[in-house]
Amino acid sequence: MSRGWLAAAVAAIGVGASAPAPAADGQAVFQDNCVVCHQANARGAPGFIPPLADTLGNYLHVSGGEYYLANVLTNGLVGRISVSGGTYDSNMPSFAGQLSHGEIAAVLDYVLRHFNADSLPEEYRTLTAERVAALADEDLTANDMHARRGELIGRLGEEGLKR
Repeated sequence: MSRGWLAAAVAAIGVGASAPAPAADGQAVFQDNCVVCHQANARGAPGFIPPLADTLGNYLHVSGGEYYLANVLTNGLVGRISVSGGTYDSNMPSFAGQLSHGEIAAVLDYVLRHFNADSLPEEYRTLTAERVAALADEDLTANDMHARRGELIGRLGEEGLKR
């Protein structure tokens, strides 16, 4: 007897449909989407692409940091910025529609843990797809993100944290 009927019956009644999707591999997402600009060591390209390494962990020490990180991937970023003493005027694309909330959570967590571990707050917990979905504001533009970054950088300065 063929087992094809069993697979069809299971699909029809939705058994297993509520099983969680496997967690995305943050390193793979980084390799596939970020390395081309930010480089494998996350140090960017001086004068062209800002570094991610040793620059993002402090964002999580101030109000709005987690929101900013989730939304810069969701909405992109345009405009001149200063990072670790360098100035950059490139455009980061929006990954909305290209990456799922799970993939955004995974790549952020990978970059934070792998390239920014020394500056993470002690209470840092792995980002989840649900957390990114709750933070994501797809009504923002890349220009809005530039303004939000300015506010965040101000808070970092007030706290005496590296920006």
